[in-house]
Amino acid sequence: MKNRKMLKKILFILSCNILILISCLILLEILGYYSNLNSIDYKTTSEEKPPYPFIMHSDDEFYKYWKTEIKREPYLMDENGKAYTGRPIVIFGCSLAYGLYLNNNQTFGYKLANKMHRPVYILAIPGGSPAHMLYQLQNDSSIFKEIKDPEFIIWVGSSCHKDRLYYHFYGNAPSQYCYIAYELKNNQLKQLKRNHWYNKFWNLQILQIYFRKIQEERKAIKDDSYELLKRIFLESSNIIKEHWKNSTFIILNIRDWDEADCNEPYYYNRIWDELDNGLDIRVFDMINLTQENICQLSYTLKGEGLIDDLHPNERFWDTIIDSFSDAITAN
Repeated sequence: MKNRKMLKKILFILSCNILILISCLILLEILGYYSNLNSIDYKTTSEEKPPYPFIMHSDDEFYKYWKTEIKREPYLMDENGKAYTGRPIVIFGCSLAYGLYLNNNQTFGYKLANKMHRPVYILAIPGGSPAHMLYQLQNDSSIFKEIKDPEFIIWVGSSCHKDRLYYHFYGNAPSQYCYIAYELKNNQLKQLKRNHWYNKFWNLQILQIYFRKIQEERKAIKDDSYELLKRIFLESSNIIKEHWKNSTFIILNIRDWDEADCNEPYYYNRIWDELDNGLDIRVFDMINLTQENICQLSYTLKGEGLIDDLHPNERFWDTIIDSFSDAITAN
């Protein structure tokens, strides 16, 4: 009888400790969630919400959400309802190409369609990287069924994408599964899968604070990062040529709005030279498309005083659209 009472007492104490531990973990998760949420600047002048839910358990779930909820409609006709003719243009990329915070008639895709009088399909994904483009080309056959014989396939991106190649290790808190990613194994590109049960552990918000710190401090300028990015572009180019045989793959480099990147894009000099010489990928840099100094805040949303954000504003796209369209159609 005495032993039974002692056992009950031990179980009671143990249960209380477990309950306290679980309560502390829940509290830490809540605090971690709000800490991670505050680390991302989604302030806008409207009631616009972050583009993704905060938990994405698989790459397929993430892609389905983008495709069904936030994908931009293609630009197929002008403002008078007259259909654009000629061979289509396809745009891949991140929020720059998507036109985050911009109205439809302010985006790069809209202005390119209006300038060239061609249908323009926007396959850009906010928060995306070159890995997203490769994933789309490898896994979404509907792209090739919907878009017939495009002439130009354009990737719009910036030097920040070199860092995004590393986000896949632990995700981008608090939206852990926005970053589809690949790795080089035995000289072959392999997509990283994160559907295993043990990967759920890394979703803990309190761990994301630690991993976010690692991501912020890590500089993805190593040779392995360079080779990975290069191979992703080359593999994408091969798939494009397989399905759209008479198309031209173009990279438009939008430099980050900081002094170092605008004056000396150290990371991309080498990769752009290699891709643009003999590999059938044409590369254009925003600095070389205009005589104006567009490395100024006045070409960003922040410079307009609209929101505290360095995405290109409408003025930026208006400045380069004529020279860019002329450049890609020049023989």
